[in-house]
Amino acid sequence: FYTYTKRVAEQLVLQTASSSSTDPARRVLYAVALRPSGIFGEYDPLFIPTLVSRARQGRMKYIIGSGRNAMDWTYVKNVAEAHYLAAEALQESDKRAKQLTGKAYFITNGDPRSFWGFLGSILQGLGYPPPRHRLPFALVYSIAWLVVLIDAVARLLGRSLSTDFTPGRVLLATCERRVSCAAARRDLGYNPRFSIE
Repeated sequence: FYTYTKRVAEQLVLQTASSSSTDPARRVLYAVALRPSGIFGEYDPLFIPTLVSRARQGRMKYIIGSGRNAMDWTYVKNVAEAHYLAAEALQESDKRAKQLTGKAYFITNGDPRSFWGFLGSILQGLGYPPPRHRLPFALVYSIAWLVVLIDAVARLLGRSLSTDFTPGRVLLATCERRVSCAAARRDLGYNPRFSIE
């Protein structure tokens, strides 16, 4: 639902921005959508705390699939700067705002990393061992669907497994997730100032 609601919200904003009135007496919404990928950094209430919690439980020993799938990560201060640049570009002039409005821009560090290698580096930096043991994708994905089935039966009986081990999470951890921020560089002047290191 999180991803779905983000998509619907983005569509609503971009459609509204794109179809804004040309009548000067009516207000016009100038807007772009920023799509940061894999945000990490200071004050993160979810990614790092969840990673640490799983490492403490011994659940970060395993790599699902080949372990070679790459992902674009984005340091939070680069995301903040992208927002600032987008706001500045939309306020530069009506002509510029009209050129940009209704567009979506991916924001990344421009430095895709192995999903499992990135997690391993963070874990090592926090004093935990990186994931080392490989599990076949098909096996883990099948087990995740079995867990969904068991949870559905448990819910019928008034109970729940309360697990985040889902087929969707398995897919996210094993798919290739790389995007280009070239349009943000070109149109907004975005250039990630802070490296992943």
